[in-house]
Amino acid sequence: MKRNIVERLTGRLRRFARALHADQPEGAADDLVRETIEAALTARDTVERSDIRICLFHHMVDKARAAQKDKPAPAAIAAADPDMPDMIAALANLRFEERTAYLLVALEEFGYADAATVMRIPYDVLATRVAQARMRIDDFFEEASRRSSATRGTPPGHLRIVK
Repeated sequence: MKRNIVERLTGRLRRFARALHADQPEGAADDLVRETIEAALTARDTVERSDIRICLFHHMVDKARAAQKDKPAPAAIAAADPDMPDMIAALANLRFEERTAYLLVALEEFGYADAATVMRIPYDVLATRVAQARMRIDDFFEEASRRSSATRGTPPGHLRIVK
C-alpha cells in the first residue's frame, strides 16, 4: 500500500524537487527524489503517519536542507539571462528556506499548517517566510520590468501609446 501511494506522488515530488533546486542542474533534483523515495519506503514514520504526503515532503525537505548546508549561498541570478525562464530565476534568487516555504504553499498547495509541519517550523515562521518570498519575487519582477523598459527606451512606470 505504501509503495502505491509513493508511486502516485512521484510526479509531485519531481516537480517540487526541480523547483526547489531551481539554481542547480536537473540531475540534483532527480537524485533528491530518488533519495526521498528510498528513505520513505524504509522509514517507520511513513507507515505510522496518517498523511503520507506530509511525510514524503518532509523527507525531501530534510535531505535538501542537509545538502544546502554544504554549499555556499548562490549568487543572484540576473533576470536578463535568456536561457532561464523568469520564474525559475526568481525562485533561484530566494533563500532556501523562503523558496521551500513558498513552493510548499504556492506550488504543492499545502495549507500553512501542513507546510509548517513539513518544514518542522512554527506556523508564524512559515507565514513570514512565504510573505518574504512573495515580496522578493515581486521585487525581482519589478526590477526585470524596469530593465526591460530601459532597454526599449520606455520610462519605467509609464504607459506607451500603441496604434
